Amino acid sequence: MLLDVCPSARSGDVMIAQAIGEIQEAERKAEQRIQQAEAEAKALVEQAEREAEEIVKKAVQQAEKEAESILKQAVKEAEQEAEKILAEGAARAEEERKKAEERVPQAVERIISLVSGI
Repeated sequence: MLLDVCPSARSGDVMIAQAIGEIQEAERKAEQRIQQAEAEAKALVEQAEREAEEIVKKAVQQAEKEAESILKQAVKEAEQEAEKILAEGAARAEEERKKAEERVPQAVERIISLVSGI
């Protein structure tokens, strides 16, 4: 009834309706932007995770190569040390053999003297 009496009231309703429509449109656009930002953020996180996994994979491979290299070097050094110890042992054994050979004549003489003295 007020609308019949006061035409400006009707234009006020139209303005309110337009404002509500504009607010709803702004809300819709804001929601779209939020969804788009969330999708972009999710994609960025997934990409970062893939890149991080690749970096970790490469780091592990490099560490494995380095560990293998260190192990090979340690084995090589251990083999060299073992060869050195064996060579030293062989040299010492040769010295002891020579000393024993030098004592053989004396031992033979002692045995002969003991046997002949019986």
